[in-house]
Amino acid sequence: MNRSTRIISAKLIVVMRKITALLMAVVTLFAFASCAYRVKNEDKAEKVYTCPSDNMYGLEKIVVFEDGITMVFDKRICDKSKHNEFDKMEPGDELYGKYMELRGKPYYYPHISNSLLVKSGKYVASAFYYSDNEKAICEEKEFVICGMQIYGKFIDINDGNIILSYEDWGTVTDGHLVIKQQYDASTGKWGEVEEEFFSTWSEG
Repeated sequence: MNRSTRIISAKLIVVMRKITALLMAVVTLFAFASCAYRVKNEDKAEKVYTCPSDNMYGLEKIVVFEDGITMVFDKRICDKSKHNEFDKMEPGDELYGKYMELRGKPYYYPHISNSLLVKSGKYVASAFYYSDNEKAICEEKEFVICGMQIYGKFIDINDGNIILSYEDWGTVTDGHLVIKQQYDASTGKWGEVEEEFFSTWSEG
């Protein structure tokens, strides 16, 4: 290899490295932008979880507060997905028990005040204890918020390894399917959507 060829090769390598760095920066910026929506009082949250929105609900952020939870979904992905029906819900900021439930441990369904808002291309779903009295009851029961159910769809926080799931009773006979997808916080990626069949006729 002569000197001219070596110089050209070295310049090509430098250019390729710059292009790769630029592409990585764009990807990083896009990923950050997808979860950049800040919810009300987010700075007062106990925990904030973010994830890529390329999942069956379009979920991109979970914000956990002492007395409730707010979840952010990419509306475009939600509306195109066959796995949810958020677009059938009537948005509002005072839905109370309608559509949603807080999930937690031990087994208990708190009375809640909730909302579903459409903002900046997002569905923003919130569920909070209905009153200070309800909060006191939950504290007495040592109730820990673990997730939320929205219109029959379950979102479990699972220490950041988020699990999305729901039951499908219409596709099969003599049973139902549980549709599930899980996020791996260590890799930052969602697994494949999985289906598991449960028979109506359980063994005695």
